[in-house]
Amino acid sequence: MKRPCAAVLCAILLGCAAEGEHPKPSEAEIDRVEARLADHPCVGSLDSWERNYRYGERRRTFWPQIDHADLDVVTFHLRRAGTVEIIPGRAIFSTRSGDWPDSRAIRAIDGSLVLSSGRLSVGRCQAEPTARSS
Repeated sequence: MKRPCAAVLCAILLGCAAEGEHPKPSEAEIDRVEARLADHPCVGSLDSWERNYRYGERRRTFWPQIDHADLDVVTFHLRRAGTVEIIPGRAIFSTRSGDWPDSRAIRAIDGSLVLSSGRLSVGRCQAEPTARSS
């Protein structure tokens, strides 16, 4: 009788311990995302984008009202530099760090990369027109 109770108590404590943690993606994981983004027609050179990254979230099995970090998914929010005082560069956030920086009407791209499969999802994508030669 003591062993099943101890196992349940350990599981509860492990669930609570992970609750207060807010992990951030590693530099190596962000490098993987940026390598894929640099090849995407909607993004191209990363030098002209403010780039924000954090892990995705998913629902817990036993406490579905509380999300937790999905360490297999890195989400991103890119904003075109040169408008609304946006400075290019990299920022990495923890899961519960609030919303992305402001959402004014500027050129922005959201999406995610599933690390295990390499599947890149890019939303609101319109490739910039290429320059035509006369």
